[in-house]
Amino acid sequence: MKTTLNKLVAESTKRVEEEKHTCYWTADGYKFDNRNLALWYESTTKHFVTYVDSQIDLIRDQLSNTSIDMSKDYNKEYLE
Repeated sequence: MKTTLNKLVAESTKRVEEEKHTCYWTADGYKFDNRNLALWYESTTKHFVTYVDSQIDLIRDQLSNTSIDMSKDYNKEYLE
Protein backbone atom coordinates (compact mmCIF):
# COMPACT_ATOMS: atom_id res chain seq x y z
CA MET A 1 0.00 0.00 0.00
CA LYS A 2 2.84 2.40 0.77
CA THR A 3 4.20 2.12 -2.79
CA THR A 4 0.76 3.04 -4.14
CA LEU A 5 0.65 6.04 -1.83
CA ASN A 6 4.15 7.15 -2.85
CA LYS A 7 3.24 6.85 -6.54
CA LEU A 8 0.05 8.89 -6.13
CA VAL A 9 1.83 11.54 -4.04
CA ALA A 10 4.55 11.94 -6.69
CA GLU A 11 1.94 12.23 -9.46
CA SER A 12 -0.06 14.77 -7.46
CA THR A 13 3.01 16.91 -6.76
CA LYS A 14 3.94 16.88 -10.44
CA ARG A 15 0.38 17.87 -11.46
CA VAL A 16 0.17 20.74 -8.97
CA GLU A 17 3.50 22.16 -10.13
CA GLU A 18 2.87 21.72 -13.86
CA GLU A 19 -0.68 23.11 -13.77
CA LYS A 20 0.28 25.87 -11.31
CA HIS A 21 -2.63 25.26 -8.93
CA THR A 22 -3.55 28.24 -6.78
CA CYS A 23 -4.87 26.07 -3.93
CA TYR A 24 -3.48 22.78 -2.68
CA TRP A 25 -2.39 20.88 0.44
CA THR A 26 1.27 20.39 1.30
CA ALA A 27 3.45 18.28 3.59
CA ASP A 28 7.10 17.25 3.55
CA GLY A 29 7.68 19.02 0.24
CA TYR A 30 4.83 17.17 -1.47
CA LYS A 31 1.79 18.90 -2.93
CA PHE A 32 -1.69 17.39 -3.02
CA ASP A 33 -4.51 18.37 -5.36
CA ASN A 34 -6.85 15.85 -3.75
CA ARG A 35 -8.06 16.25 -0.17
CA ASN A 36 -8.51 12.52 0.35
CA LEU A 37 -4.97 11.81 -0.83
CA ALA A 38 -3.69 14.47 1.57
CA LEU A 39 -5.62 12.90 4.45
CA TRP A 40 -4.36 9.43 3.53
CA TYR A 41 -0.78 10.74 3.51
CA GLU A 42 -1.34 12.49 6.82
CA SER A 43 -2.76 9.39 8.52
CA THR A 44 -0.07 7.10 7.12
CA THR A 45 2.99 9.28 7.84
CA LYS A 46 1.63 11.11 10.90
CA HIS A 47 2.86 14.38 9.36
CA PHE A 48 0.51 17.35 9.44
CA VAL A 49 -0.82 18.51 6.07
CA THR A 50 -1.47 22.23 5.59
CA TYR A 51 -3.69 24.03 3.10
CA VAL A 52 -2.02 26.56 0.81
CA ASP A 53 -3.80 29.35 -1.06
CA SER A 54 -1.48 31.41 -3.24
CA GLN A 55 -3.98 34.27 -3.19
CA ILE A 56 -3.88 34.73 0.60
CA ASP A 57 -2.11 38.10 0.32
CA LEU A 58 -4.86 39.37 -2.00
CA ILE A 59 -7.50 38.11 0.46
CA ARG A 60 -5.76 39.84 3.37
CA ASP A 61 -5.52 43.07 1.36
CA GLN A 62 -9.22 42.97 0.51
CA LEU A 63 -10.15 42.39 4.17
CA SER A 64 -7.79 45.03 5.58
CA ASN A 65 -10.50 47.72 5.61
CA THR A 66 -13.12 45.53 7.26
CA SER A 67 -13.70 44.41 10.82
CA ILE A 68 -12.40 40.92 9.97
CA ASP A 69 -8.99 40.23 11.51
CA MET A 70 -7.10 37.50 9.59
CA SER A 71 -4.76 36.87 12.53
CA LYS A 72 -7.64 36.10 14.89
CA ASP A 73 -8.84 32.53 15.44
CA TYR A 74 -12.61 32.99 15.34
CA ASN A 75 -13.24 29.26 15.84
CA LYS A 76 -11.32 29.26 19.10
CA GLU A 77 -13.16 32.36 20.31
CA TYR A 78 -16.51 30.77 19.52
CA LEU A 79 -15.61 27.52 21.29
CA GLU A 80 -14.48 29.36 24.41
